[in-house]
Amino acid sequence: MAELTPDKWAVLLDTQGGLRAMAARTNMQVTDWFRHDWALYCNIVAVDFVRSSVHDRYKSAKSVEEQIKLYSTYLRTNRLYRSKVTDTKRAHNVQFIENSPNPCKAAWEVVNDSRSKKPKVVSSSSPDSFNNFFVDTVEEIVSSIPAGLQDPLNFRTINSEHGQGPCLSQWKEVTPSEVVKIVKNFKASSSPDIYGVSCKVLKAVIDTVAVPLCTAINSCLRQGVFPAKLKVARTVPIFKKGNAEDIANYRPISVLPIMSKVLEKQF
Repeated sequence: MAELTPDKWAVLLDTQGGLRAMAARTNMQVTDWFRHDWALYCNIVAVDFVRSSVHDRYKSAKSVEEQIKLYSTYLRTNRLYRSKVTDTKRAHNVQFIENSPNPCKAAWEVVNDSRSKKPKVVSSSSPDSFNNFFVDTVEEIVSSIPAGLQDPLNFRTINSEHGQGPCLSQWKEVTPSEVVKIVKNFKASSSPDIYGVSCKVLKAVIDTVAVPLCTAINSCLRQGVFPAKLKVARTVPIFKKGNAEDIANYRPISVLPIMSKVLEKQF
């Protein structure tokens, strides 16, 4: 009410059309706010109070007939209470999505908040155990692949001779503006790589580091070198299902260095 009450200058200068008009306008706004925002919550509080009162009376009832009657009233009030809670949640979610600058993202936030949270998985296995298991698994898969009859690099020359694509002998250098555009199109992920740099951090400073980053990328392209430092990934074991102590029930997720993603976009 205080924020809707006119100040002394509005009264003296009669900017609102008189005290009666100002009072009517204030009451109308308060009534409108109550009808659209507060009414649902007031109904919930009222129904919850009635539900609790009926339940207390049911427990203290002396006759069976009175208990049956009160229990029936309690069930009916409880259904009404749950219905009010559902309606209020639905109205809040609709308003949140409609007022959001990104309705699609807001809708997914509502969905994820309503989903049951997965329990935290704890394993007693050491990081070395996970690492050795994942490395051994990859080596086993690679060793099971039959050896090819030709060197894969020979296909580049063969395709070029048959007109199926040029054999690239030089690269087009990139510009700082192209690097900025590439980085800004990345998702703002906050997951850090092995060097502690996340996409969110790089997006925040790309306008400052675009020129030296562009120079480094062009140097790699001219020399035909992909830095070994950019081939090292941070591997995170993700639990699938089953026994949490069994390493075979985890799958590795590799978080590549963010700079390697920028360099890969140039190819």
